[in-house]
Amino acid sequence: MFERLSLEASAYIGYVKVKVWIKNGQVHYAKNVMTEGEEIIDAVRKIPVEDLIKRIEKLGIEGWKDECQNQECEYYDAGYYWTVKYKDSQKGTITLKERAVYPSKWGEFLKLLNDIAGNLWYLTEE
Repeated sequence: MFERLSLEASAYIGYVKVKVWIKNGQVHYAKNVMTEGEEIIDAVRKIPVEDLIKRIEKLGIEGWKDECQNQECEYYDAGYYWTVKYKDSQKGTITLKERAVYPSKWGEFLKLLNDIAGNLWYLTEE
């Protein structure tokens, strides 16, 4: 079962860190967005835990490493770096670190993080 998910991303204009976890049956998050000077240590998002888990499962994070190594990712600016950590009680911990390549479901991943932590425009180029 899903336990924790985090993203760290950096580029020429700044960085963002987002963590998502479940505690006491609620979805919690923390974020730090340098470009806006915004930091949230622990907040609760009113999103059903089951919905969060379904959306994470649809992302197929455990397959991202192979997808990126096989050059099937979209290519963006070489100045972008990202790290995703995904912890699951059954699958263990998956850590992915990439530069300038993104899995095909990257947009869905960022949408999920925006829905939870809000205002991550830096990552979505809005």
